Amino acid sequence: MLKATGLRFPRRVVGAGGIFLEYDGRDVPDVATVVADYDEGVQGLITATMGCEETPIRQLIRGHHGSLVFGNGENFTGFAFVAERSPVTLDSSIKDKHFEVGGIDDSTYNHQENFVECCMNDTPDKVNCPPDLARSLDMLSHFLAQLLLPSETVCVSGSKWNTLPSR
Repeated sequence: MLKATGLRFPRRVVGAGGIFLEYDGRDVPDVATVVADYDEGVQGLITATMGCEETPIRQLIRGHHGSLVFGNGENFTGFAFVAERSPVTLDSSIKDKHFEVGGIDDSTYNHQENFVECCMNDTPDKVNCPPDLARSLDMLSHFLAQLLLPSETVCVSGSKWNTLPSR
């Protein structure tokens, strides 16, 4: 989503989560939600749960004229544009549309294969996840890891994040 929108570092981030289902010694939350506000006027919502396999959370980008709906990211064949209703957009010509992009059986494998190929061929401009995007994603993943520490709060300022004692 960050690549599609060009967003990198949020201005403000809040989140919550923890281990509420699998009490087996793991240190990865089975429920987590992060809300990130960006200076560009965008709010990102990242939410995940390990407890609802039959009703997965869809990946999508919401906008004023409609939403781009991507599904769950695996077995990807295309995406849909779902138009917002005309009283909101003041434009009745905007219609739903589906975009086929061909099949991608395993997007995780394809992402890793792309990275290795770019390293081997010395083509950094062809990598799907450039360093600035990787840094932004890494910062958000570090924030998610901090959700398990109830005595601490993560504060984000530009591209830096700090852990502070909670009040």
